Amino acid sequence: MDDRIWNLMVAAIGQRIDSAPALALIEAIGAKPLRAVTPRNLYDHTASKQHGLSVTCKPTPKHRPYWPERKEKRAYINYITQIMIEPAYTGPLPGGLRWGLSKPELDAIANFELRGSGGIPYWNLHAPGPQVKLAATTSSYALFPEGQPAFDRIWMQLDEESDFVSAYAEYEQTKPLVYVEDAFFTVWCGLNGLLDEERFNAQVLQPLRDRSTTPLAFLHGPCGRLLWSGDIRPQYLAFVALYYNGIGLPDEQRWVSDINKAFAVSNHFQDDPERMTQDDWANYDAIAPLIDERFAQWQRGELKAEARTPR
Repeated sequence: MDDRIWNLMVAAIGQRIDSAPALALIEAIGAKPLRAVTPRNLYDHTASKQHGLSVTCKPTPKHRPYWPERKEKRAYINYITQIMIEPAYTGPLPGGLRWGLSKPELDAIANFELRGSGGIPYWNLHAPGPQVKLAATTSSYALFPEGQPAFDRIWMQLDEESDFVSAYAEYEQTKPLVYVEDAFFTVWCGLNGLLDEERFNAQVLQPLRDRSTTPLAFLHGPCGRLLWSGDIRPQYLAFVALYYNGIGLPDEQRWVSDINKAFAVSNHFQDDPERMTQDDWANYDAIAPLIDERFAQWQRGELKAEARTPR
Protein backbone atom coordinates (compact mmCIF):
# COMPACT_ATOMS: atom_id res chain seq x y z
CA MET A 1 0.00 0.00 0.00
CA ASP A 2 1.06 3.57 -0.66
CA ASP A 3 2.37 5.17 2.55
CA ARG A 4 2.86 8.60 0.99
CA ILE A 5 -0.13 10.18 2.74
CA TRP A 6 0.86 8.66 6.10
CA ASN A 7 4.34 10.16 5.77
CA LEU A 8 2.82 13.52 4.81
CA MET A 9 0.66 13.45 7.94
CA VAL A 10 3.62 12.73 10.21
CA ALA A 11 5.61 15.52 8.57
CA ALA A 12 2.75 18.04 8.87
CA ILE A 13 2.00 17.64 12.59
CA GLY A 14 3.24 20.70 14.49
CA GLN A 15 3.96 22.66 11.31
CA ARG A 16 2.58 26.06 10.33
CA ILE A 17 -0.41 25.81 8.01
CA ASP A 18 1.49 27.80 5.37
CA SER A 19 4.55 25.53 5.54
CA ALA A 20 5.54 23.19 2.73
CA PRO A 21 4.69 19.98 4.68
CA ALA A 22 1.25 21.28 5.63
CA LEU A 23 0.41 22.48 2.14
CA ALA A 24 1.62 19.20 0.64
CA LEU A 25 -0.71 17.20 2.90
CA ILE A 26 -3.76 19.34 2.16
CA GLU A 27 -3.12 19.15 -1.57
CA ALA A 28 -2.58 15.38 -1.50
CA ILE A 29 -5.92 14.68 0.20
CA GLY A 30 -7.82 17.25 -1.85
CA ALA A 31 -9.12 19.19 1.15
CA LYS A 32 -9.93 22.87 1.42
CA PRO A 33 -7.07 25.07 2.69
CA LEU A 34 -6.88 25.68 6.42
CA ARG A 35 -7.65 29.20 7.61
CA ALA A 36 -5.63 31.15 10.15
CA VAL A 37 -7.95 31.75 13.11
CA THR A 38 -7.62 33.82 16.28
CA PRO A 39 -7.32 32.39 19.80
CA ARG A 40 -10.95 33.40 20.33
CA ASN A 41 -12.04 31.22 17.40
CA LEU A 42 -10.01 28.36 18.90
CA TYR A 43 -9.37 26.25 15.79
CA ASP A 44 -10.12 25.50 12.13
CA HIS A 45 -10.33 22.15 10.41
CA THR A 46 -10.59 20.70 6.94
CA ALA A 47 -11.55 17.19 5.88
CA SER A 48 -11.35 14.64 3.10
CA LYS A 49 -14.16 12.06 3.29
CA GLN A 50 -12.53 10.12 0.49
CA HIS A 51 -9.38 9.59 2.54
CA GLY A 52 -11.09 9.45 5.95
CA LEU A 53 -9.01 12.34 7.28
CA SER A 54 -9.82 15.49 9.23
CA VAL A 55 -7.00 18.00 9.85
CA THR A 56 -7.17 20.58 12.65
CA CYS A 57 -5.10 23.70 13.27
CA LYS A 58 -4.99 26.28 16.05
CA PRO A 59 -2.86 29.27 17.08
CA THR A 60 -2.48 28.22 20.72
CA PRO A 61 -0.94 24.76 20.99
CA LYS A 62 0.45 23.90 24.41
CA HIS A 63 3.91 23.50 22.92
CA ARG A 64 6.64 25.66 24.45
CA PRO A 65 8.36 26.76 21.24
CA TYR A 66 5.02 28.18 20.05
CA TRP A 67 4.11 30.06 23.26
CA PRO A 68 2.88 32.73 23.42
CA GLU A 69 0.78 32.87 20.28
CA ARG A 70 2.28 35.11 17.59
CA LYS A 71 1.12 37.27 14.72
CA GLU A 72 2.52 37.92 11.29
CA LYS A 73 1.02 40.67 9.14
CA ARG A 74 -1.94 40.99 11.54
CA ALA A 75 -2.78 37.27 11.30
CA TYR A 76 -2.07 34.69 13.98
CA ILE A 77 0.34 31.90 13.13
CA ASN A 78 -1.59 28.61 13.13
CA TYR A 79 -0.17 25.11 13.47
CA ILE A 80 -1.50 21.70 12.52
CA THR A 81 -2.05 20.05 15.89
CA GLN A 82 -4.10 16.94 15.16
CA ILE A 83 -5.37 14.67 12.42
CA MET A 84 -8.31 12.33 12.91
CA ILE A 85 -8.06 9.14 10.87
CA GLU A 86 -11.24 7.12 10.23
CA PRO A 87 -11.85 3.71 8.61
CA ALA A 88 -12.21 5.23 5.13
CA TYR A 89 -8.43 5.68 5.28
CA THR A 90 -6.99 2.73 3.37
CA GLY A 91 -3.30 3.48 3.76
CA PRO A 92 -0.89 1.46 5.93
CA LEU A 93 -1.12 1.64 9.71
CA PRO A 94 1.89 1.14 12.01
CA GLY A 95 2.82 -1.44 14.60
CA GLY A 96 0.31 -4.18 13.79
CA LEU A 97 -2.63 -1.80 13.92
CA ARG A 98 -5.49 -2.45 11.52
CA TRP A 99 -9.16 -1.61 11.33
CA GLY A 100 -11.42 -4.14 13.02
CA LEU A 101 -9.18 -5.18 15.92
CA SER A 102 -10.90 -6.28 19.14
CA LYS A 103 -10.00 -4.93 22.57
CA PRO A 104 -7.74 -7.90 23.48
CA GLU A 105 -5.94 -7.53 20.15
CA LEU A 106 -5.42 -3.81 20.74
CA ASP A 107 -4.34 -4.38 24.34
CA ALA A 108 -1.55 -6.61 23.00
CA ILE A 109 0.03 -3.87 20.89
CA ALA A 110 -0.80 -0.63 22.74
CA ASN A 111 -1.15 0.87 26.22
CA PHE A 112 -4.79 1.12 27.28
CA GLU A 113 -6.19 3.95 29.41
CA LEU A 114 -9.50 5.65 30.15
CA ARG A 115 -9.41 9.42 29.74
CA GLY A 116 -11.63 12.16 31.05
CA SER A 117 -14.70 12.09 33.25
CA GLY A 118 -16.56 10.09 30.61
CA GLY A 119 -14.05 7.25 30.64
CA ILE A 120 -13.22 7.39 26.96
CA PRO A 121 -10.93 4.48 26.00
CA TYR A 122 -7.59 5.18 24.35
CA TRP A 123 -4.84 2.86 23.18
CA ASN A 124 -1.53 4.73 23.07
CA LEU A 125 0.68 3.56 20.23
CA HIS A 126 4.35 4.04 19.43
CA ALA A 127 5.02 7.61 18.32
CA PRO A 128 5.57 7.79 14.55
CA GLY A 129 7.80 10.86 14.75
CA PRO A 130 9.37 13.46 17.06
CA GLN A 131 6.83 15.41 19.11
CA VAL A 132 3.97 13.33 17.66
CA LYS A 133 1.50 11.18 19.62
CA LEU A 134 -0.63 8.40 18.15
CA ALA A 135 -3.65 6.79 19.78
CA ALA A 136 -6.62 4.67 18.75
CA THR A 137 -9.97 5.47 20.34
CA THR A 138 -13.70 5.04 19.95
CA SER A 139 -16.96 6.87 20.40
CA SER A 140 -18.54 3.92 22.24
CA TYR A 141 -17.30 5.04 25.70
CA ALA A 142 -15.72 1.86 27.05
CA LEU A 143 -18.46 -0.45 25.77
CA PHE A 144 -16.82 -3.36 23.98
CA PRO A 145 -19.45 -5.66 22.48
CA GLU A 146 -18.03 -9.08 21.72
CA GLY A 147 -17.16 -9.44 18.07
CA GLN A 148 -17.24 -5.70 17.45
CA PRO A 149 -14.17 -3.58 16.58
CA ALA A 150 -12.80 -1.82 19.65
CA PHE A 151 -11.90 1.44 17.91
CA ASP A 152 -13.23 3.53 15.07
CA ARG A 153 -10.74 6.37 14.83
CA ILE A 154 -7.08 7.17 15.27
CA TRP A 155 -5.68 10.45 16.53
CA MET A 156 -2.31 11.68 15.33
CA GLN A 157 -1.47 14.72 17.48
CA LEU A 158 1.21 17.18 18.41
CA ASP A 159 2.65 16.16 21.79
CA GLU A 160 1.24 19.02 23.85
CA GLU A 161 1.53 19.66 27.57
CA SER A 162 -1.18 20.45 30.07
CA ASP A 163 -1.04 24.11 31.04
CA PHE A 164 -1.53 25.30 34.60
CA VAL A 165 0.06 28.75 34.71
CA SER A 166 0.70 30.81 31.57
CA ALA A 167 1.71 34.34 32.59
CA TYR A 168 1.18 36.64 29.61
CA ALA A 169 3.36 39.76 29.65
CA GLU A 170 0.71 41.64 27.67
CA TYR A 171 -1.86 41.07 30.44
CA GLU A 172 0.61 42.30 33.05
CA GLN A 173 0.93 45.63 31.28
CA THR A 174 -2.46 46.59 32.68
CA LYS A 175 -2.42 44.40 35.82
CA PRO A 176 1.22 43.89 36.91
CA LEU A 177 0.27 41.71 39.90
CA VAL A 178 -2.33 39.56 38.18
CA TYR A 179 -0.25 36.36 38.39
CA VAL A 180 0.94 36.74 41.99
CA GLU A 181 -1.13 33.85 43.38
CA ASP A 182 -0.02 31.66 40.48
CA ALA A 183 3.56 32.54 41.40
CA PHE A 184 2.92 31.55 45.01
CA PHE A 185 1.72 28.12 43.90
CA THR A 186 4.69 27.71 41.56
CA VAL A 187 7.12 28.64 44.33
CA TRP A 188 5.44 26.22 46.72
CA CYS A 189 5.97 23.46 44.15
CA GLY A 190 9.64 24.42 43.92
CA LEU A 191 10.23 24.50 47.66
CA ASN A 192 8.43 21.21 48.23
CA GLY A 193 10.14 19.07 45.60
CA LEU A 194 7.40 18.94 42.99
CA LEU A 195 9.29 20.63 40.15
CA ASP A 196 11.36 18.71 37.63
CA GLU A 197 14.85 18.26 39.05
CA GLU A 198 16.63 18.79 35.73
CA ARG A 199 14.88 22.04 34.85
CA PHE A 200 14.94 23.29 38.44
CA ASN A 201 18.13 22.15 40.10
CA ALA A 202 19.39 23.23 43.53
CA GLN A 203 21.12 26.31 42.13
CA VAL A 204 17.92 27.52 40.45
CA LEU A 205 15.90 26.99 43.64
CA GLN A 206 18.43 28.50 46.06
CA PRO A 207 17.13 32.10 45.70
CA LEU A 208 13.74 30.81 46.85
CA ARG A 209 15.26 29.18 49.91
CA ASP A 210 17.25 32.36 50.65
CA ARG A 211 14.22 34.51 49.82
CA SER A 212 16.55 36.71 47.81
CA THR A 213 14.04 36.86 44.98
CA THR A 214 10.28 37.26 44.89
CA PRO A 215 7.74 34.64 43.82
CA LEU A 216 6.71 36.62 40.75
CA ALA A 217 10.35 37.12 39.72
CA PHE A 218 10.82 33.34 39.93
CA LEU A 219 7.80 32.76 37.70
CA HIS A 220 9.02 35.35 35.20
CA GLY A 221 12.64 34.18 35.20
CA PRO A 222 13.55 30.51 35.77
CA CYS A 223 10.02 29.36 34.91
CA GLY A 224 9.84 31.32 31.69
CA ARG A 225 6.34 32.49 32.74
CA LEU A 226 5.01 28.94 32.60
CA LEU A 227 4.03 26.14 34.93
CA TRP A 228 3.06 23.30 32.60
CA SER A 229 2.96 19.55 33.01
CA GLY A 230 6.54 19.17 31.78
CA ASP A 231 7.70 21.24 34.77
CA ILE A 232 6.21 18.82 37.29
CA ARG A 233 7.77 15.57 38.48
CA PRO A 234 5.54 12.76 37.15
CA GLN A 235 4.60 11.39 40.56
CA TYR A 236 3.10 14.76 41.54
CA LEU A 237 1.37 15.68 38.32
CA ALA A 238 -1.93 14.16 39.50
CA PHE A 239 -1.92 16.40 42.58
CA VAL A 240 -1.16 19.59 40.64
CA ALA A 241 -3.77 18.84 37.99
CA LEU A 242 -6.46 17.94 40.53
CA TYR A 243 -5.87 20.70 43.06
CA TYR A 244 -4.97 23.56 40.73
CA ASN A 245 -7.75 22.86 38.21
CA GLY A 246 -10.21 21.73 40.86
CA ILE A 247 -12.35 19.69 38.48
CA GLY A 248 -14.57 17.34 40.46
CA LEU A 249 -13.27 18.50 43.86
CA PRO A 250 -15.51 19.86 46.61
CA ASP A 251 -15.43 23.67 46.57
CA GLU A 252 -13.61 23.91 49.89
CA GLN A 253 -10.63 21.89 48.59
CA ARG A 254 -10.00 23.82 45.38
CA TRP A 255 -7.05 26.12 44.76
CA VAL A 256 -9.33 29.01 43.86
CA SER A 257 -11.13 28.60 47.18
CA ASP A 258 -7.86 28.62 49.10
CA ILE A 259 -6.92 31.88 47.36
CA ASN A 260 -10.16 33.38 48.63
CA LYS A 261 -9.51 32.06 52.14
CA ALA A 262 -6.07 33.65 52.24
CA PHE A 263 -6.68 36.90 50.35
CA ALA A 264 -10.48 37.31 50.04
CA VAL A 265 -10.28 37.66 46.26
CA SER A 266 -7.79 36.70 43.55
CA ASN A 267 -5.85 39.42 41.75
CA HIS A 268 -7.38 38.04 38.54
CA PHE A 269 -10.69 39.51 39.72
CA GLN A 270 -9.34 42.56 41.54
CA ASP A 271 -9.26 45.90 39.70
CA ASP A 272 -8.09 48.21 42.49
CA PRO A 273 -4.23 48.17 42.47
CA GLU A 274 -4.08 49.15 46.13
CA ARG A 275 -6.16 46.15 47.17
CA MET A 276 -4.22 43.59 45.16
CA THR A 277 -2.18 40.92 46.90
CA GLN A 278 1.45 41.99 46.80
CA ASP A 279 4.38 39.98 45.52
CA ASP A 280 6.09 39.32 48.85
CA TRP A 281 6.99 36.47 51.14
CA ALA A 282 4.53 37.48 53.87
CA ASN A 283 1.68 36.82 51.48
CA TYR A 284 3.31 33.58 50.33
CA ASP A 285 3.43 32.52 53.98
CA ALA A 286 -0.28 33.25 54.26
CA ILE A 287 -1.27 30.71 51.61
CA ALA A 288 1.49 28.10 51.83
CA PRO A 289 -0.07 26.32 54.86
CA LEU A 290 -3.29 25.84 52.89
CA ILE A 291 -1.37 24.19 50.04
CA ASP A 292 0.49 22.08 52.63
CA GLU A 293 -2.87 20.89 53.96
CA ARG A 294 -4.21 19.99 50.50
CA PHE A 295 -1.01 18.13 49.63
CA ALA A 296 -1.22 16.13 52.85
CA GLN A 297 -4.86 15.35 52.10
CA TRP A 298 -3.88 14.14 48.63
CA GLN A 299 -1.17 11.90 50.06
CA ARG A 300 -3.73 10.37 52.44
CA GLY A 301 -6.22 9.85 49.64
CA GLU A 302 -8.56 12.52 51.00
CA LEU A 303 -8.24 14.88 48.04
CA LYS A 304 -9.96 13.25 45.11
CA ALA A 305 -12.51 14.02 42.47
CA GLU A 306 -15.93 12.46 42.55
CA ALA A 307 -15.86 9.05 40.93
CA ARG A 308 -17.85 8.79 37.72
CA THR A 309 -18.88 5.56 36.10
CA PRO A 310 -17.81 5.39 32.43
CA ARG A 311 -20.75 5.41 30.08
